[in-house]
Amino acid sequence: MSKKFSLIKIFASFFLFYLLSLRKIIVSQSAGIGHNWDWNFSAFVPTLKRVGELSVFSWNNFNLGGPLNLHVHLGLNLFVSLFSFMGARYLFLLVITAVVSVAFISFKKLADYLIDSTYINYLPALLFSFSPFLFNEITGGSWYMWVSYAFSPLYFLYLIRFIKGRDIKDFIFLSLSSLFVVASTQNFISLEIIVVLYLIAQVLIKPRSLKSTLLNFSLAHLGLIMIHSFWIFPFLYQARSYFEIVTSAAFTGNFAGVKENTQNIQNIFSLAGYLDRNMYSFAVPGRLINLFYISVSSIWILIVIALFKDKKKTNRINFIVWITIFLLLILLIKGGNVPFSELTMTIFEKLPGMSIYRSPQHLMFFASFIIPLLVCFSLNFFARIDRKKAVTIYLFFTLFWLIAWWFNGDLGSTILRASNRDHIDLYSLNPDLKEIYELNETSSLNHRILFLPTVYSPFFLDNDYQKDAQGGQPEYYMKNPTFSSEYNKIANLVDEKICLNKSYDMVKLLSITNVRFLAVRNDITPAHTSCYYIWPKDRVETYMAAYDKFQLVSKGEYASLYRLKDDYFLPIIYTSTENKMLNGSKEMANEYAGDQSLSNDPRSTLINMQQNLSIDKNTSNLTDYQFEKDVVVEYKKVNPVNYQVIIHGAKEKIFLVLNENFSEGWKLYPVPTQRESSPSTFPPTSDNTEGEIAAEDLSRYMGSGLISRAGPEYISKKFQNTIQNDNLLATSLTSTLFKKPLDTEKNHLIANGYSNGWAIDIKNVCGKTNICTVNNDGTYNLELSLEYWPQRIFYLGLIISSCSFLFFLLTYLLMVNQGYKQ
Repeated sequence: MSKKFSLIKIFASFFLFYLLSLRKIIVSQSAGIGHNWDWNFSAFVPTLKRVGELSVFSWNNFNLGGPLNLHVHLGLNLFVSLFSFMGARYLFLLVITAVVSVAFISFKKLADYLIDSTYINYLPALLFSFSPFLFNEITGGSWYMWVSYAFSPLYFLYLIRFIKGRDIKDFIFLSLSSLFVVASTQNFISLEIIVVLYLIAQVLIKPRSLKSTLLNFSLAHLGLIMIHSFWIFPFLYQARSYFEIVTSAAFTGNFAGVKENTQNIQNIFSLAGYLDRNMYSFAVPGRLINLFYISVSSIWILIVIALFKDKKKTNRINFIVWITIFLLLILLIKGGNVPFSELTMTIFEKLPGMSIYRSPQHLMFFASFIIPLLVCFSLNFFARIDRKKAVTIYLFFTLFWLIAWWFNGDLGSTILRASNRDHIDLYSLNPDLKEIYELNETSSLNHRILFLPTVYSPFFLDNDYQKDAQGGQPEYYMKNPTFSSEYNKIANLVDEKICLNKSYDMVKLLSITNVRFLAVRNDITPAHTSCYYIWPKDRVETYMAAYDKFQLVSKGEYASLYRLKDDYFLPIIYTSTENKMLNGSKEMANEYAGDQSLSNDPRSTLINMQQNLSIDKNTSNLTDYQFEKDVVVEYKKVNPVNYQVIIHGAKEKIFLVLNENFSEGWKLYPVPTQRESSPSTFPPTSDNTEGEIAAEDLSRYMGSGLISRAGPEYISKKFQNTIQNDNLLATSLTSTLFKKPLDTEKNHLIANGYSNGWAIDIKNVCGKTNICTVNNDGTYNLELSLEYWPQRIFYLGLIISSCSFLFFLLTYLLMVNQGYKQ
């Protein structure tokens, strides 16, 4: 009864500390929360719901499309999607509650294993779960890192237990914890380094264990590779490009952040700094900073005393092992600081994998993991002398070590903002922007929307819905995505033309990028253009109003929405009417943007011969292609990695374009004509309608062009001879799984400087396959499945991961059952 009562008191106190530390966020009326660089929980619920797609598919439509390397976040992203209905602020509270709770319990279990099983281990567990390092991660790091941090003690615990006992039960728990730990590559590698150093120490203490340690370590990681196949397989597909990026001088900066770091090393011992971003130390109230350092110093003095005074052999050996590991790792954590500056830089420059630590801030994980263990060792020593006094003293000092959490109550947002430091932001969407998001999400027409300025991480101007701050925007997760100047030269070109007040016709550029709508924002300024803070809002509004190729949809105080007129909107899939051949080395966007001398026809496609030669594509045969203008394309976007395409009325040669960034991964697969016909009503009865609009929406959306359908018999308006037909039957994965793509890979080209284009010889294709039907006029209809091939690698890995985990789980259950019978 007393044990239960003690546990209740401990967890009640923990929960009270949690409420005290987040009290201002809990009572806040904001709709969104986030940090400018690494994370934000969108105030717009539909975008939160779509976060799961970031890991389910291997291609993302944002920023004109690109391959994804985020399958490692599959479970976490699906978790966010599942609880997106809660809204950003409550979702954040749910995530942070889970993080600190798991961290609290997992560290207690590890401490019980390494030292002694006792209630006093909950006190250093409090230091781990509300670590100043975690505070810094929340303020300026990805939320994946928080989750990884919370599960790291469990990963360490079950890996060591498996290595020592090879119990399949330990491996199952190791596998489950590893799914969360690997969400942060930096944390995972850091933890593996700690494990290896700890095992080396154990082998030195007991040399006879070397063989079994190596064997079980290898078996554990072989099993983990099988469990993690769902992300390892897709990662290996992109591994070469990934390593080229992370080892390049542009990425590492030749470790300038490490070499030039002059941070005071005392912050390693207090966990108060990120070495180059000391958010926690700045969040400690100035009048209490001395008490903070006195508390930290006092605990370190107690650690040193315990190290020399503890005569219990097992405890003393383990204590020495961990303090030695900590002192060794300070060589990495301290960056280029003295002592041993040259040795530290040699490690960073010569040791493979250190490139992911181009900034030393994430190496503080070493200290955040080990220091609470050292506190735990010393507390257990003094508790054997006088338990009550030891707990009281350590509790007092620990509470002041964690002062920035409970004193501020808002993760330091107010105090850090006041001192112009990195901080989290609480915000809401203004009504104009919210309406634009809602209209964009309810549109069934596949298109892109471009926000002006085009930045993903802008400066937010102070108004009734947000503070003056920098932060990320939720467009990354939108159904109809945007593209931004930080990551895309085409978007950057748009901003720069406006900044420099250069007159040009950007309609051609918007057409070839599938842009249908422009949202002009007055609540932000760009951070990554020559305009910087001085964004010419009035000039943009005047420019748009005077431009007869755009139609005003809505005008508000914070944002206005314009629609590109139908004659200039180019669908995401279309057939070209002509190819313009250029032999220049400039970026295609620079040559094409506003250059109407090339062509006024939106379906005219530009082919840069030098650009295609750089990827070993020959464009000389395109000069013989006379493309047909009357070909009609029907398509359905099944998901981000698959489009169903039907081509009507083709005679000899066509050039099919997909307005997504070029990738060899996009393949065209034939669909047999014997397949059950699609419930299409092609051709549409009118070219002047986009489909019926629900009566209750008619008055609001009349003329907006955003709402395109209501009901199952939807076929879109014909845009540039392309019809979006969401009634088309999607091919199953198995129907194309073992098929070869059409013989068009040598004619899979970069079109318009960025997109995918296929030159297709219709008679050649139809003569070799059964995908074509012949019309009465002698033209052909053919059906194709346009797929992003690497998605299959993800599926294969997911199957292996699932089967592996089921195998280990069933093996364990079988062993338990046999043991029970015996």
